[in-house]
Amino acid sequence: MGKLSVVVMLALGAACACADWSDNFDAYTLGSIYNQGGWTGWAGVPSAAGTVTDVISRSPTQSQEIADAHDSVHMYSGYTAGVWLYNAYIWIPDDFVSGGSGTDWGTYFILLNTYTNGGSNTRWSVQFAFDSQDGLIHGDCGSSNEVTLPFVTGQWSNIAVRIDLGYDWTQVYYNGTLLDAPALPNHPILGGGYQWTKGVFGTDTNGLLNIAAVDLYANSSSSVYYDDMYLVPEPVSGLLLVLLTVLRRR
Repeated sequence: MGKLSVVVMLALGAACACADWSDNFDAYTLGSIYNQGGWTGWAGVPSAAGTVTDVISRSPTQSQEIADAHDSVHMYSGYTAGVWLYNAYIWIPDDFVSGGSGTDWGTYFILLNTYTNGGSNTRWSVQFAFDSQDGLIHGDCGSSNEVTLPFVTGQWSNIAVRIDLGYDWTQVYYNGTLLDAPALPNHPILGGGYQWTKGVFGTDTNGLLNIAAVDLYANSSSSVYYDDMYLVPEPVSGLLLVLLTVLRRR
């Protein structure tokens, strides 16, 4: 047995409970992701589910493509306490074109604290869009004032969300930069971010301490691709995530 295999086994043995949920889409049949690995469309609509593709991937050989009418959802249960890290990688092509209308432009990454498969009784805790019109991320980060940040195209970018259900606090990062509304007061211990249960505009009074679902919403935009998605408890070292990825590639 090689040294890398020993290290991987030790890391996974010490933290096997940490690999709570992950998906790299490689085990799925090409085409619609509906009813594969727990994925569905918004409100259970099959045509809203994303597409499993081998056009591009971060870890061989497949990813999930989100385009046009896609509104792809994966639900979770039991995430009601503790500190969690939600990680995803997104590829936005150089020729990406935003869909939408008015001020609602771009392809969206969304996390919800409340979701039913009928699409009703939904509450958003994370929501931001990639807009080709200005090359900016537009984030609703606990305030009515958007947070903006340039995004990159033609390469994989990292989305990381830290969710502390004990302190009711979330922090959203793009390529390591915190999307933080400057007018909001920082948490006295955790720093920048916003209250998870108060939602993306900071006004919700009925939000839950719960990670209910992820929603990859195309909003009539052209194709983007997601790969190597994880929902794991903190702390999980960067080395462990690398080892998990290496293991999944074999």
